[in-house]
Amino acid sequence: MVVRETAVRQMQRLAIPILGTPEYFIAMDVGYMGDHGGAFETSLMMAMMPELVDLSQLEGEPPYQGIGGGDAKRDSSAELGEKFACTISERLARLAARMPGWTDETRSEFLRAEQALVSYQLEAGGKADNVWAAWQDLSKLVPYGQLLAEEKFSEIAALIPSG
Repeated sequence: MVVRETAVRQMQRLAIPILGTPEYFIAMDVGYMGDHGGAFETSLMMAMMPELVDLSQLEGEPPYQGIGGGDAKRDSSAELGEKFACTISERLARLAARMPGWTDETRSEFLRAEQALVSYQLEAGGKADNVWAAWQDLSKLVPYGQLLAEEKFSEIAALIPSG
């Protein structure tokens, strides 16, 4: 959240596009929801650096100490990691190639969409006294990565629940 909020502020200040979204927002529509050492991150590691993955270190039954999200032993695979890595890298590469050529209007539309996401998270977190409250149900935001890659920023802003 801090990175996204900072990116929004700097876009306003510098008038350049800055993407401050977490990687899982880029690929939620293909099933990647992010975690901390769980099935999603472990799958990415199995695809990119399999020599660093040793699932035998996970002892007992889930939830494993220090890991958040999914059963890495049961649900991880290099194939899944490859799918996630390809989706994330292809979409980011597409954006990186196009962002420098955005018009002022396109950059403003992108800024408004990102501002809506930041406001939603901050307001929901303030009401619940939990900064993660807005992300308890990400189902409405699943299309974000695809819409971002297609530069459909007004559609991203429309995903944000109002009120």
